[in-house]
Amino acid sequence: MAGIIRDFTGVANREVSDQHVPVSLEEELDRALATERTAAEMKGVVVNRSYQGNLRVMALPDQLRQALANLITNAVQAMKGAGTLTLTTTRSDHTGTVTIADSGPGISKQHLSKVFDPFFTTKEPGKGTGMGLPVSQSIMRDHGGEISLESGSDGTRFFGRHGVVQRHLGPGIDLFEMRLGVRARD
Repeated sequence: MAGIIRDFTGVANREVSDQHVPVSLEEELDRALATERTAAEMKGVVVNRSYQGNLRVMALPDQLRQALANLITNAVQAMKGAGTLTLTTTRSDHTGTVTIADSGPGISKQHLSKVFDPFFTTKEPGKGTGMGLPVSQSIMRDHGGEISLESGSDGTRFFGRHGVVQRHLGPGIDLFEMRLGVRARD
């Protein structure tokens, strides 16, 4: 029960302000990864990164990092200590996407529709609360984004998608920001 309460209250209590601020998606993804790197489960995991570069998001940084950390934790745990974790950011037209992919066994078809249900877990008793994915989904929705997934025998891929805002800053200079619920100010 304590873990469940931490999932809900830990995210909300860390933010100093409720104002969304521009943050680098790649930096927040790396910070979320850094928190997971200390886990013993990471020892045999190879991490591959492919970043679009300089994707800025309007977000509450601690909440965004918590959502990403939850997705990374699930991916690492699915691989049971050995495999490949791939972190990708891309932008196309008006959409930015972060992808967190693992090389684990995938999620069974019978469980796919339940993974975002609160308290649903396939882990052994005491190994998971079943709240990581629902909390991540809630955070992303609160930021105006969405999470989806694909899973098969070659692993699972979680996608976080957000609208992209392009701001023209001068001749030949455009800034792309991923909009998470708050419009970029000109």
